[in-house]
Parts: sequence; C-alpha cells; structure tokens
Amino acid sequence: MPEQPYEELYNRVLDATAIIHMPVKIFTMLIVIRHTPADMRHLSMFLLNGIVWNLCANLVFTFIHLYPMFPAQCFRADGLVSSVNNELFGHTVFISLFVCVVNCIVAVMNTFVYRYFIFHTKTKLKTVRAIVYCSAVHIGSFVVTVFLYCEWMIPVKDYPFGDSLLQEQSLLCFKPRGWEKTTALLLFALGLLLAFAIAMAFTLMLLRSIHVQRGKIQKQKLDRHRRILLTLVCIAMVPFIFGAIPLAVIIVTAANPYLPFAQNICIICIAIVSNHGTLYAISLIVALKPYRQAARTLLLRPWYNGCVQQICCDVK
Repeated sequence: MPEQPYEELYNRVLDATAIIHMPVKIFTMLIVIRHTPADMRHLSMFLLNGIVWNLCANLVFTFIHLYPMFPAQCFRADGLVSSVNNELFGHTVFISLFVCVVNCIVAVMNTFVYRYFIFHTKTKLKTVRAIVYCSAVHIGSFVVTVFLYCEWMIPVKDYPFGDSLLQEQSLLCFKPRGWEKTTALLLFALGLLLAFAIAMAFTLMLLRSIHVQRGKIQKQKLDRHRRILLTLVCIAMVPFIFGAIPLAVIIVTAANPYLPFAQNICIICIAIVSNHGTLYAISLIVALKPYRQAARTLLLRPWYNGCVQQICCDVK
C-alpha cells in the first residue's frame, strides 16, 4: 500500500500528543494531590481517578498509533509497537488502550453519582466506601471490555477477506461480521449513552433535591452544592465534546467501514480523542478556584523570584 500523504502527519501528531500531554497531566495530578482543600478531599479522589485513567491512555498512545485499514476490519499498529511486530503483543496494547478509554468514561460518570449521594448523606462518604464503589464499577467495566474484545478479535491469518488486506505487517484484525462485532460495538455505544444518561440523571436529581431542600438547609450550603455541580458539568463538557462524540463517530465508522471517507473520518476522530485529555486537565485547573490559585502561584513563582532578585541587584 503506498503511504498516504497524511500518514506521517498523523503519526507526528500522536507523537506530539505524548510529549505535550504527559507533563500537563502530571502537573494537574500534583495540583489536585497537594492543593485540594479539606472539604473537597473526597471529590478530588474522583477527579484524580479520571485524570489517572486519561494519563494511562496517553501512556499507551505513546507505544501504539492506530491507523484504520478500512474497509478491512483491521487497524495497523504504528509507533513503537510496530518495532516488535508481534500480533499478540499488539492486541495486548490495543486492549489496554480500550480499557483506559472505557474507564475514563466511567470515571466522569462516577463523579456525578458521588455528588448526588454526598448531598443525601448526613455524614461524608467514607473513603473506603468510595474506593470500593469506584473499584467495583471499574472492575466490571474491565471484565466486560476484555471479554468483548477477545471475542471480536481474530488472527490476521484467519481473516475471512484476505484479499482486502493491503499488508500483513503490524495488523490487528477483528471479525468483519457476526454477533461478536455487533455485540461489541453495540455495547460500547450503549455504554457511552448509558454513562451520559446516568450523569445527566444524577445531575437533574441533585438539582431537584437542592430545590426541594430550600428553606430546610442553610442557603450557603445549597449554593455551594449547586456551584460545585455546575462547575463539574462545565468541566465534563470537554470529555463529552472532544471525547464521547468522536468515540461515537469511531464506532459508526467501525460498524460501517465501507462508508465514504470512513478511514479519514476515523483518523481525525482518533487524533481528537487522543488530544482531549489535556483540555480536560486544563479546564479542571481553570474551573476550580483552589487549583487555579495553586497553578498560578507555581507557574508565576519563577518569574516573581527572578524579578525580586533583579530588583535586589539593582538596589545594590
């Protein structure tokens, strides 16, 4: 297959993704860990959970650049994975990426579920309970994702339409038809829709609960809950617009690889998904005041210290 003119650009974009995004997310994690107020400590665990899964996804993207080979139901594994040229290893890395993406979605959903239950409990949720709940949902998502992936994948040598394969090196193929493909893509699409529906439902229920409790609970406390919830909604719009919507498009192109420009559309969506994590991390810092103040202090401190030293030298 002759190399398309945009293939090199696509790979360089994914390389830049790894180089730029990793420091941003690590910086955000340090801000959340070190500068979270005591009254936001439990919430920060859920926020940190989403950042960690996003960081893991970017770490996997460092090793594998997925290039759709539509209309064949295959992806070419470019990047560091291609140097190994082992199909099993490639699928292992791909499924790791799949798990990270699914759990990023789960992590955002869990945050809104947590905000609803924290409003209705008289005492703060215990850390252990929060960890157990979060772990149970993530483990369940992991098991379902791995099962569906393993059922859908197929060795390249067993791919039924071998004449449609343009090359055999570094290919990761899936069954082009059958219940495995239908079930995997349908459940992934339903999972996206369900996560959005659950987050939206718990948001609306919390807003209703805040309205019902007006006059029974201090106005300051109700306003704080509403302010935090609306802030989380604004933050969650980033992964929804730049993560969930492109993922939905990727599912459509994978389900119908013969669609016009399916390959190009899928490539663009993969690039968008791989880059949305940094926007999410930045929005998290900008939207929440304690993190915004901490980031400003850390980023401006070297400049401030330099100015002070220069002034002292001028005075001397």
